[in-house]
Amino acid sequence: MEFNLYAEDIMRRTLEDNEHDIKVGGRQINNLCYADDTTLLTTTEESINDIAVKLVNESKTTNMLLNAKKTKIMVAGRQNTRVNLQIDGEQMEQVEQLKFLGSMKTASGDCITEITRRICLAKEKAVKLDTFWRSRNIKKALKVRLMKSLVSSVFLHGAESWTIKRNDRDRINSLEMWCWCRLLGRGGNTEPMNQSWTRWGWKRG
Repeated sequence: MEFNLYAEDIMRRTLEDNEHDIKVGGRQINNLCYADDTTLLTTTEESINDIAVKLVNESKTTNMLLNAKKTKIMVAGRQNTRVNLQIDGEQMEQVEQLKFLGSMKTASGDCITEITRRICLAKEKAVKLDTFWRSRNIKKALKVRLMKSLVSSVFLHGAESWTIKRNDRDRINSLEMWCWCRLLGRGGNTEPMNQSWTRWGWKRG
């Protein structure tokens, strides 16, 4: 609790004069904080350098230090743009993708990496539950509820932020069919199934 209070005060003092916020949904945003992770958002290389220097200095006033090895830079939407940022003489690593709050984010904004990753995680979870799918002592309705709560929830984590393309939608539909076929013991049989069964509540446009 005390750490969070210090961290919030440091960020407030660091960003109080920042004029390079990004606009999301009509709101000006310059940082995202979760637990002890902080993401700084800005529109220019100069401003991120200024903010980083100020953040380091403000942190030192409370004997708190930034972990340079864990600090990453990502330039979103601008390909082949390199940023030179150092903290106490140590160069920060610029990455093309990173995991943030459990989801994989890419500099290009393409969601294919995260969707592919989520498909693999969902299939892995479904395979681990094979004992339930094969059991004759568990009613089919309960198996459906288990599939939706234990498998589809793994796949749909963070889906609200995805940008879905046609190929992505086809892969998602294929995953759904694969999961239901596994539940019913149909193996690779993907013939049409009852529509009330093949719905995860996927309502993205």
